[in-house]
Amino acid sequence: MDLFTDKGFINAAQNKIFMVFFSVLLQMVVGVAAALAIQRMKRLRGLVQALIVMPMVIPPVVAGLIWRILLIPKYGGIHALLYGIGIQEAPAWLTDPVSARWVIVLVSVWEWVPFVVLFVIAALDSLPVSPFEAARIDGASFWQELWYLTLPLIKPILSMVLVFLVVEGLKIFPLVFSLTQGGPGNSTEELTYFAYSEGFVKFKTGYASASSMLMFAVLLVLIVFFYGKKSKAK
Repeated sequence: MDLFTDKGFINAAQNKIFMVFFSVLLQMVVGVAAALAIQRMKRLRGLVQALIVMPMVIPPVVAGLIWRILLIPKYGGIHALLYGIGIQEAPAWLTDPVSARWVIVLVSVWEWVPFVVLFVIAALDSLPVSPFEAARIDGASFWQELWYLTLPLIKPILSMVLVFLVVEGLKIFPLVFSLTQGGPGNSTEELTYFAYSEGFVKFKTGYASASSMLMFAVLLVLIVFFYGKKSKAK
């Protein structure tokens, strides 16, 4: 019971929910939008698909280190770009509690949007043509086609991708470790980093084990809920 009254654990749980929710939301929205745009391309589609996959093949720890270097104040590549367009002072990307959490979310989005794009493009390419032709004859707009035809037809793929992204979101520890190490303060400390800190820094192994088992139980409940709902739908 001490775990549920621990302010550090509560803060880590809140950070985990924030990171998973917003990273998965943005990954789905940006991924579907990018897939729709790429699927309509007539030239350079293969090249664009090849380039967009690159972030996904980079190990998360390496991706975090790359972005940590890019976000170094005054000397990082992002600051150089901002300086080039007239912004003299670089924001405190990783030393401000609010922006540090958003940096982790956005790097996660950068890393996993390619996964969404690949699956959604494959789903779009497999859709039947006749319903869309009939809709266009009836005067349906792009947004009506998207809402009433495209999204319902690719819903099974979107559901599978969503579950995968949630699971990956729960494993966001490598980005936190390589980008912020839970800082500044404990503003980006999420549950996995909390368990790591308790077990390997403070040597509270029982506390760390309890936290890890709780995360495993939550993940198991989510998976059982999803597959149970899917079985009922069939």
